[in-house]
Amino acid sequence: MASTVRKESGPAQTGGRFFLETLTEGRNLAGRLQGSDVFRHYVTRRMRLVAPAVLLFLATSVACTAASIVFVAGARSSFLVLLALLCAPVVLVGSLFVELYVFFSWLEGRALARAYHRSAPPGGPIRAWLARKLKADLGAIPRIPWGFVAVFLCVPLGLLAVVSAKFAVAVIVLEIALPIAYARLDR
Repeated sequence: MASTVRKESGPAQTGGRFFLETLTEGRNLAGRLQGSDVFRHYVTRRMRLVAPAVLLFLATSVACTAASIVFVAGARSSFLVLLALLCAPVVLVGSLFVELYVFFSWLEGRALARAYHRSAPPGGPIRAWLARKLKADLGAIPRIPWGFVAVFLCVPLGLLAVVSAKFAVAVIVLEIALPIAYARLDR
């Protein structure tokens, strides 16, 4: 008797596949950083710019994780606080992964553009203004895993805004200014 295997293609499977593909792509990106001479040399030569960015990402992840715990602790439910404490490492690692993934994907694009002397024209009025006024060529925008960004960055940043709006604004401004400052200093 022949059996047929039916594949499901609902939102749960699509989300799971996206999750696994993003993690696989993150692992591949780390492999390209180690294996590609162009990418590795680009990053090592600019370590004075990369290291502060990584520290900012770590601080942002810690702040988002702490804000998530503080927000849930205000609920006065010991079960919710326990759940928040158990989820804290996931929020910390997830937000750090998202930030590092997007940043290093962007750096890989910059490294390849430099190595092969490719220059993309600024796409859009903001990028054109940044290139003209601030001499900050952002280059190509990498593929962004929006599902990860929403879950591990936007939600915790929203909770940070509820806990401390001033701190959240400062973090968001620093995160936006980072690629602009990097591109300005990396000429």
